[in-house]
Parts: sequence; structure tokens; C-alpha cells
Amino acid sequence: MKRVLLKKMLGLVGEDINENEYAILIDLIEHIDTIQNYNIRDAAKNNFVSTATISRLCEKFGFGYSEMKYFLKSQYDELKKMDNNHETHSLVYSNVFFNSFKTDLNKSVLLWDEKLIKAVVEQLKNADKIIVLGLGMSEIFGNYFTQRFQIMGKDVQFLSIGLSGGVFYNGIKNADLILVFSRSGELRYLKNKLEIASNSNKKIISITNDKESELKKVSDYTLPIFGTKALNTTEGMSTYNLMVFYLIDLLIILYGDE
Repeated sequence: MKRVLLKKMLGLVGEDINENEYAILIDLIEHIDTIQNYNIRDAAKNNFVSTATISRLCEKFGFGYSEMKYFLKSQYDELKKMDNNHETHSLVYSNVFFNSFKTDLNKSVLLWDEKLIKAVVEQLKNADKIIVLGLGMSEIFGNYFTQRFQIMGKDVQFLSIGLSGGVFYNGIKNADLILVFSRSGELRYLKNKLEIASNSNKKIISITNDKESELKKVSDYTLPIFGTKALNTTEGMSTYNLMVFYLIDLLIILYGDE
């Protein structure tokens, strides 16, 4: 059950956890039965870190150290109760994932204020041609967005990030709008392509996990999605992917209602 709790905590956090913080989280969960008596100085000593490092981990969950201990214990007790009710571990995992999704979705919706959503939908409606970009997993989101809006009769094309600058420019020269899917919001692979788009006076909409990323700085509109950045399913449950599809379908619905 401690392993399930670890997965849930990693699924809830919306920031990257480094190796030290990961070790601290495991240590706190290992002490779950006596955690209320486990003070921050002992935790720091046992993990060979400073108390400030532990405090930073707690802040990533939105807690102080005392609140973090209480939250961990309450979540553990809830999981034990489910287990004592003879629910299978598969069902426990399912409930944990679903609850994580609801929590992250609520946080994301709070970031999508009505003014922002309306402005994005207006850009989608006014654009005669839309180019969609994505790399890796984001290619799946990009292709899904492209196909859904093509069904609506919109001129939308997905372009691979790997295209040469000249080919890319020819692909976007008649476009009005560039939509970018990027979990990290980093510009390592996108920078040249977005510079071409920006210099061509194209509006840029980004959908990303990191609302304060480099991508936001070059975007006219950014739709942030709250969720863990870790994709390793053995270490954490990502709800980010589901929320991207949810957001795409939400834009489709609003686009059709306008």
C-alpha cells in the first residue's frame, strides 16, 4: 500500500522531483505509521539533506512540513480503508488515478479563465489556415487536434518539427495561426521553427504543462495544463495526457457553439 501511496503522490505533484526529493518522499512514506513523530530535522539527517530541501519538496505539493505529514497519513489511511474493504489492487489504482485526474483537472480549469478560452476560440474561428506543431508524445495530441478540426471543416495541417527551415516556411506561409503542443515548454527543438513563425507575423497558441516556460514568452496565448511532467508509469501517474485530450474536445465544443 505504501507503493500505491508513492504513485499517488507522484501523480499529484505538478513539478519535477529530483533524486534527493524522491528519496525524501520514499523515506516519509516508509515512516508513515509514526510520521507524526518524525520531525523535519530527523528526516533531513536520515536523508543527508538540509531541512530547506525537505521544505521545498513539501512546497511542491502546496504544504508545509507538518501539513505534508498530515496529508500523507490521511491519504495512506484512505488507501488502507479501501484495501480492507477487499477492493482489488487494480481497483485501488483505478480510484487513485481517477482522483488524481479530478484534482489536476480542477486545477487546470482554474487556469483557463473565460476570457482566455474565448480569445483562443476566436483565433481558431478567424484563422483561414492553422498549422499544428508537436514533438514526441505531443505529435499524438497535434494529430488528434488536426483530425478533429478537419472534421469540422477547418483547414488544419500538422507539420513535423523535423522539417528543414525552408520546407517549414513554405508550409506555414499561407497560415494565419500556429498551435504548439509541448509538455515541457522548452524551445530546444522548437526555437527555430517558432522564430520563423514569429517573423512571419503568425499568431502562436501554446498548450503546455509549464505556464512560465520559454514557450509562453513567444506565444500570443498560452493554455496551461496542470499535471506531472514525469511519464514513467512505474514512478508516477500522469493525468496530463488525458487533460490535453479533454481541452481539445472542449475547444471543439466551444468552436461549434460560437
